Amino acid sequence: MPLPMIASLTLLIIASISFLLLPTLTIQQGRLLMQIKYVFAYSLGGIWLICQDFYKWRKSQVFRAR
Repeated sequence: MPLPMIASLTLLIIASISFLLLPTLTIQQGRLLMQIKYVFAYSLGGIWLICQDFYKWRKSQVFRAR
């Protein structure tokens, strides 16, 4: 895997993790259940985006190797 691809994947993962951590820092007692539900949805969405990007990258690498 080329170095620029590793760097871009690393930045993507760090950016998605930092985006996922923001809602967890603002949890208030009155809306705890709602905030936890949103955090769970954000983490699933972030994981889905990372997997989708990795799948697209892997697919392009397979076609490039043929």
